[in-house]
Amino acid sequence: RRPPRSTLFPYTTLFRSHIKYAYILDESNNIMVSDDLKMYGKKLSDSISFNSFNSTKTLEQLYYDELLKQKILDISSPLSVAGKRWGTLKVGFSLDFIKPIILKHYRRIFLFAIVSMLTSVLIINYVFSHLTKPLKKLTANIRGISSNSEFKHFDVETVGEVGELTRE
Repeated sequence: RRPPRSTLFPYTTLFRSHIKYAYILDESNNIMVSDDLKMYGKKLSDSISFNSFNSTKTLEQLYYDELLKQKILDISSPLSVAGKRWGTLKVGFSLDFIKPIILKHYRRIFLFAIVSMLTSVLIINYVFSHLTKPLKKLTANIRGISSNSEFKHFDVETVGEVGELTRE
């Protein structure tokens, strides 16, 4: 038994509802195949279709549809067999469904940036406090020596330059 189509292709139903049109145009820019039977045989004369018809490569065009009140991404590709062009494939996608997806990714990026900055601040704070701890100890001991006339021996346990300076 096959699983339902929506589980095989989870985005199929999502994209199907956002496809506004799908046409195959002939060499005269007339609709040969359409998802809407009323469009069969009509000639497309708008500028988007004109650009698609004259293009020799796949073309992506963005425009605002006044009737639908939304942005449409028109993707068209020339169709040819044995080097002879016989038509154009055009599909129009609504971009309204992408807005919440983009907003979700912006939120994730923002959250990641905040977490990264806080982590960086904590790491830098730890490293600098670890590096300056022997210097603070050395400074306190030197102040103690300068106030007393007697010599005191003090230990600063570090392997770097500060440790060498205290062992001298």
